[in-house]
Amino acid sequence: MSILIKNIDCLVTCEGSHRKKGKEMNDANIIENGFVFIEDDIISAVGKDEEYKSYIDEDTIIISGKGKTVTPGLVDPHTHLVYSGSRENELPLKLNKVGYIEILNMG
Repeated sequence: MSILIKNIDCLVTCEGSHRKKGKEMNDANIIENGFVFIEDDIISAVGKDEEYKSYIDEDTIIISGKGKTVTPGLVDPHTHLVYSGSRENELPLKLNKVGYIEILNMG
């Protein structure tokens, strides 16, 4: 299965040969009006919108990224050991705008 996200207003890529630090982090590698092509659950290509046509076929699912910012490959492993244990049950609560204090009071 393949998926194409096209017409992305702000596509932030992870382009580069090394991890950025310091002032290098100011260069966010932004592509305006870009696309992301995903094939078999793997990001296969990113680029400017006019380049996507060679990747798609009649079975490709096409999604509009108009008005969106997309950050393919961004993984946020941010966590705190002080919480120890699993906090996966908190995600649905956060998505429903339950505050941190209320979640804390739930135990």
